[in-house]
Amino acid sequence: MSTSSRTSLEKRKSPVQERSQQRVQLILATTRALLREQGLNAVTTTSIASRAGIPVSSLYQYYPNKKAILMALYEDYLVKLRELFAQYDQPKYFEQGRMEFIEQLFKHVNKAELRDEIEDELEKAMGIYPELAEIDRQHREKIAEIMVELLRKLGSRWSRAKLRRLALFSYALNAGTWDYRAEVKPRAKELIDWNMTVTHAILGKCFE
Repeated sequence: MSTSSRTSLEKRKSPVQERSQQRVQLILATTRALLREQGLNAVTTTSIASRAGIPVSSLYQYYPNKKAILMALYEDYLVKLRELFAQYDQPKYFEQGRMEFIEQLFKHVNKAELRDEIEDELEKAMGIYPELAEIDRQHREKIAEIMVELLRKLGSRWSRAKLRRLALFSYALNAGTWDYRAEVKPRAKELIDWNMTVTHAILGKCFE
């Protein structure tokens, strides 16, 4: 993406004052609600502003268009998922068994993804806006880095390069799980149980 293209999608002004920060969070929360309740097609700058109770001109002070809002929302969504992983980088969690650690972590992440209920709509948006796919690629690399550190602290003796490949493979399998969910719509418990079975099998290899 060119520098000019990136600039056109960035926030028009960064929120510094508390009121501005609250306005940005209101815009993102409203977009999330529209995605969850009505789907991607219902998300427009006009519908966001109307639902949020603010003038469209106010929204444009922060975001130039729908694409920029979706990019900001997706980044916010992924940051929260990474924070879940980071929470487990504490001695109290490493004191449990390796597979208990992995199971607890991934169940937590899976439930968070299901609870937000916008994953499917973000997947649709990713097919329309390549910029979202780039955000996902960067997130995938960051998750892989976090997983390498966690797996090494859990006692894996694999090289960092091999652990990174394993983490990326596990991430790809999880992404496939969400494709399956969108098409088949299984029960949440069944989805988590099956995903955990695969996660155990894959990540457990690095401790053999």
